Amino acid sequence: MDNDFLKNLSEFYFTATLGIYMDGKIDYDNFSIAYSNNIKDLYCNFAFNLNIQNEQEFNEAFNDIKNEMEKVGRKPTFSITPLQTYLYTNKDTVLNKRFKIVSKEVWKIFDDFDSLENIKNSFNYKIEIENTEDFEKFGQELYESFNGDESDPYNGLDIEYINTLKKFNEKKNLVSVKNEFYFIKHNNKIIGTIASAYDNTFFDIHGFAIKKDYRKKGIGKIALKEILKICKEKNKIAFIQTEKGYYPEKFYSNFGFKDICIDYYYQEK
Repeated sequence: MDNDFLKNLSEFYFTATLGIYMDGKIDYDNFSIAYSNNIKDLYCNFAFNLNIQNEQEFNEAFNDIKNEMEKVGRKPTFSITPLQTYLYTNKDTVLNKRFKIVSKEVWKIFDDFDSLENIKNSFNYKIEIENTEDFEKFGQELYESFNGDESDPYNGLDIEYINTLKKFNEKKNLVSVKNEFYFIKHNNKIIGTIASAYDNTFFDIHGFAIKKDYRKKGIGKIALKEILKICKEKNKIAFIQTEKGYYPEKFYSNFGFKDICIDYYYQEK
């Protein structure tokens, strides 16, 4: 994968997430920390962009990361992609003795929009995706859609996602990307959520979940196809992140999403 493409995608991803679930980013000499004032999970509180050239630099940087994150009551966590060349190449020797991998997030893109009409569904469920600006309600439905299934890699979502989205109306005009939120509905009943954040190039699909009782009915496939049609109309590259080794990864791959990289999240053992 071209490093310039990955760098642009990485910058977009963090900008898009900072505009919704995170409250800010603090830049240090050779790393940055993204944080949420309310949400405590590792996806909203971690160090990234570690500009490290050797093990000594890493040890010094991690001590700073640990001090800064513990000050605000967050477990020290850092993330690396192939852009962090030294750590990514040497993770087995530099990181794995002292640290554990707490998440392996696969980054995928979709750009084969001509194939959308060839994607068929054997189930006969009629759904619609309905745009909403009721961000508090979206947060409630998001929380419900992601919880209740231990096989879901994101089961146990922090309830503070509801309060964070409730406040999105106050800051939606301050973020540098566009955001759209949708309810997935069947017979006028909300059965899931899906959202997007996009700039001039990329279209991030996030908050995508179907409630437990409606899974394995082909609904996710229909909803994903519909959101990709919206992406096609906007002439963007679709981008999604999901946990390595769980069923959503296979679902997106079967749909035609292509792997870009794995983003590793680490914490001390």
